[in-house]
Amino acid sequence: MKRYLKLYWLFIKYSVVRAMMYKEDFIIWSLVSIGWMILMLVFYQLLFLNVDSIAGWTKPQVLLIQGFYFMLELVLWGALWENMRGIPEKINKGTMDIELIKPINHQFLLSFKDFSFDNMPNFILGLFTVIYALNLGQITPTPMGISLSILAFIIASIYIYSGWFTTMCIAFWFDRFDNLHYFFPGLRQFWKVPHPFYKGVLRGIFTFVLPVTLVTTVPVEFLLGRPQWTWFAILTFFAIATLKFSSWFFNFAIKHYSSASS
Repeated sequence: MKRYLKLYWLFIKYSVVRAMMYKEDFIIWSLVSIGWMILMLVFYQLLFLNVDSIAGWTKPQVLLIQGFYFMLELVLWGALWENMRGIPEKINKGTMDIELIKPINHQFLLSFKDFSFDNMPNFILGLFTVIYALNLGQITPTPMGISLSILAFIIASIYIYSGWFTTMCIAFWFDRFDNLHYFFPGLRQFWKVPHPFYKGVLRGIFTFVLPVTLVTTVPVEFLLGRPQWTWFAILTFFAIATLKFSSWFFNFAIKHYSSASS
C-alpha cells in the first residue's frame, strides 16, 4: 500500500507540472467550472424563495447535498476522467501493452496515472458550500459526525470509481465504443438531490441496484446528526463488492485484449 501511495503522489506531481505547462487551459476550465457551480447555487436559492422544504429537506440541508456534489466533481473529473476515457482508446489501438508490461498493478496504473486540477475549484467551492449551509441552518455536527461523514465520502468515491472502471472494461468486447466513458458520469444527475426525493420504483432502483443517490445523502445525514445506518451499510456493501468485482472483471476482460503487435 505504501508503495502505491508514493507512486500516486508521483503521478500527482507530474500532473501539476503538466498543468503548469498549460496555464491558460487550467484558468479557463477553472472559471467555467466555477460558473456552472454558481448557477446551480443560484437555482437552489430561487427554488426555496417560496417553499420552506422539499420532501422534508430544508434549504440548508439541500445545500449540503450540493456541497458534497461539488466535491465529488473532483473525484469524477479530476482523479478519474482522463484515465477512464483513455481506456477504450488504448484497447482499440492496441497500445495498452506499455501499461501491461510494467511491474505494478495494471488496474491501478490504468485508473490513476493522470490527474486533472481543472476541477479543484469545484472541491473548494463545495467545501465552502458545506460550511455556508451548516452556518445557515445553525447546524453543529459532532466530531464523530464529521469523521463518519468523511468516511462515507471516501466510501462513495470508491463506489463511483469501481462502478465507472467496471463499465469501461466492456470496451474489451466492443470496438469503437467511443461514448462508453460518459455513461457512469451521467448518473451523477441522480445524486444532485437527496435520496428521499425519489419515490416508488426509482427509489428502489437507486438504492438496491445502483445506489447512486446514497453517495451524497449518506455523508450529509451524518453531518445532520441523523445517521441512516441501513443506507450506510448498503453503500459500503456496494463499494466493497463493486471494487472486488471490478478487479475480477478486468482480469477476465483483459484476456480478450489484442495488442498492436498481435
